[in-house]
Parts: sequence; structure tokens; C-alpha cells
Amino acid sequence: MTNKTKTPVNLWESLLIIAFLAITLFLSIAKYDSDARIPVIAAIILLSLLAVKKGFTWAEIQHSIVETIKESLPALIILMIIGLLIASWIASGTVPTMIFYGLKILSPKIFLAAGFVLCSIISTAIGSSWTTVGTIGIVFVAIGQSMGIPLPVTAGAVISGAYVGDKISPVSDTTNVAAAAANVNLFVHIRHMLKTTWIAYSITLIAFLALSMKYQATVDYEKISEITNAINNSFTISPILLLPPALLIYLSIKKKPAIPTLIFGTALGCVLAVIYQHTGVKELFSALYGGYVATTQNGFVNELLSRGGIDSMMWTVSLIFCTMSFGGVARASGMLKSLSDAVLKISQKASSIVASSVLTGVAFNFLLSDQYLSVILTGNMYRDIYKEKRIKLENLSRASEDGGTVTSCLVPWNTCGAFCMGVLGISPFVYLPYAFFNILTVVVAVALAKTRASSITYYDDAKEK
Repeated sequence: MTNKTKTPVNLWESLLIIAFLAITLFLSIAKYDSDARIPVIAAIILLSLLAVKKGFTWAEIQHSIVETIKESLPALIILMIIGLLIASWIASGTVPTMIFYGLKILSPKIFLAAGFVLCSIISTAIGSSWTTVGTIGIVFVAIGQSMGIPLPVTAGAVISGAYVGDKISPVSDTTNVAAAAANVNLFVHIRHMLKTTWIAYSITLIAFLALSMKYQATVDYEKISEITNAINNSFTISPILLLPPALLIYLSIKKKPAIPTLIFGTALGCVLAVIYQHTGVKELFSALYGGYVATTQNGFVNELLSRGGIDSMMWTVSLIFCTMSFGGVARASGMLKSLSDAVLKISQKASSIVASSVLTGVAFNFLLSDQYLSVILTGNMYRDIYKEKRIKLENLSRASEDGGTVTSCLVPWNTCGAFCMGVLGISPFVYLPYAFFNILTVVVAVALAKTRASSITYYDDAKEK
């Protein structure tokens, strides 16, 4: 029996597949107000047929799909647990308590800036953008809406703050993954990232301070009073109900694993729901599965607090399965290698290599639909080039985060974008113009690589080539 010769998918074929995916995604999401799953499935079928025609077996393609999905399983588990956590924290009165105190304490004059800073502090402490968005994030969005601040603006502040920690926290998965992929010491990696992070952070803070002043005049204090009264009449409000987020932060600082930490936070929320809100077991189980349903006398509060549950995350889980499957086919067919080879041909100088690394991370978020794949593959793709040019590898680990980590939430069909869309109830394309930190990080990273030679470090025997 003669083995059929395998021919990897070439550059032009790869670009055609990308164009097909981009066009169908645009039509599905922007024109027909549908979702991303069918276009991704169609791209999987098209690329698989092309790979088989070029000599790859279905067994090889399937194996790559399964292995790629395996890489995302921890994230899928976390996603489902966060659905449980949100429901338990609403049922316990934790989220209503945070909203109640937030409306009483936070000043509209600095609301957006305060939200950005607080989300960045919490995400850095716990190392998770998803947990930050799914907990304190929904609280800030709720408070912002009650103040009359447009949802895209508040969501942009939450997303910006959440991804500060996702990028630079020593307990963040992506921080550790980026360092490992480039073979760099974790704290060397973090220190090197500060070169781009502080600039983007400072500009973002100024932008949200300016927006806070713009929107403070629109605050409807009567509406705020109605909301706080509705919450106070329907829930027991107590500082003790802030224990679940406090526990979450404490366990994360202690570097406990994310999944057990979230489970403990969910369990504590359930206990407090029974004790403080007198929630029955049947009602609690229903909320954990199908989401909490609020029944206050205020329609806005009901809409705001009717969310969560494991079932609410299933759409996102199915999208992640589809997108990771596409990444698996792209790996098996040689499509990724064709794209990386093309990039490396046009990047010779150190400044161009670093800038290309950043932009590759961004591109992988669009193409592979997963933050981890973006960070890991960027590191793997460029590591030998950096070594050849004698560029220190912490430049690579920083570039993979500047491009891969912070832009993942800006793509609706990316795992991170899908999660944020599911939790906040708004498409990433809508909040993208206000996700200042995420956009500025890429701009600053590329600009520094191209204009400031000192931002790139070399081994002692090397210089810019």
C-alpha cells in the first residue's frame, strides 16, 4: 500500500481560509445578528477537506483537534464554575450588597477611573481576568447603568482593569504561560513588561478620568435611590456578605489553584444564601443551574440580577469547542507553519521582529480564537529567531503578552471575548473603542520597538541587527 504524500496547506490557501472565515463571521455577526459558531464550523469543514485532499488523514486531523481541545479544558471548567459562582453570589446577597454600597460610596466624578483602578488591583491580586469580570465587573456595570453611563463605556473600564492583572500578575495563568513558552524567569518577565504596561496604564487612567467628568452630569440620583431601595427591600444587606470575594482574593494571593478557589467561593455563597436570604435548597439548586431570577419591585434591578447559572455558560462553552477545533485543524494541516514562515521572511531587524511578535499575538487571537494558543504559539514560533539575533527572550515573553494576552477579549469568537460577552451582555466589538488599556498596550509595544532601541535588550555579545 502506497502512502499518500502530505503537502502542508500553503500560504495562499491559508489566506483564503482566513478570508472565508473573516467574511462569514462578519456576515453572521454584523449583518444577520447571528453568532460565530456556524461560520467557524464551516471553516473547520473547508480546511479539513483541503487537508485531506493534500494527504492528511482524518485520524491525524481528529487527533490534533482532540489535543487542542484538551488544552482548553481547564478554562472550560473555570467558565462553568464562574456561572455557578455568579448565581450563588447573587442569591446570597453578595452582589446586591456590593451594588448597594457601591452606589452609596462611589462618586460619579471618578466612577470610571475608580472602576478601572479597582478592577486592575483585584485582577492583579487574584490573577484572573475572568473572575474579575464575572464578579466585581458585573457590579460596576450595574452601578454604571444605574448612573446613566453607557454600557460600552463602563464595560471598557472593567475590561481594561481586568486585563492589567491578567497580564502582569505573578499568579495569572497567562503570565506564567508566556514566561514558560519563551523560557524566561517569571519575575524577569514581569519586570520587563512594566516598560510597556505603565505607559498604557497611565494614559488609560487619564482617559477614564476625563470620561468620568463627562458623564457625571447625566447621573439620575432619583433612579439610584429607587435601585438602592429595591435592593434593600428584597435582600438582607450586610458587610458579612462581602466574605466570598474576600475569600477569593485571599486564596488567590496564597497562590491556591483557581478551580478549588472558585469552588470555595461558590460554596460560601450558597451557605450565606441559606443563612442570610433564607433561600430554600430547591430554589438554590434552580439558580445554580438555570440562573438566579430576581423578583424585586424594580424592573431594572430584576434585569440586572437575573443572571448566572451553569446553563448560561453553555453557549460560550460550545463556541470554545468550535474555535479550538479550528485551531486543531490549522495545526494538523500545516496552516500555522505556512503563516509563521511568511511572517519570519519579512522580519529581519530586531525592532521588526519584536513588533511582528506583538502583531502575531493579535492575529492568532483572531485566527485561533484562544488566548493560550496565541501566547504559546507566539513564543514557540519566534524563540529560535530571537536566539539567532541574540535578542533576550524576555523581549519575546513581553511581546507575546502585549499582543496575545490583552487583545483576546476584543474578539467575539475568542474564548475570552465569548466569556466577557456572555457575562457582561455586550459584544466585544461594541466595548472595543473604550478598552483603552488593551488597545494602547499593543500601540505602545509596537511604537517602542520601532522608535526606542533601548526598549529591546540584547545578550552581551549582540546589538541591533
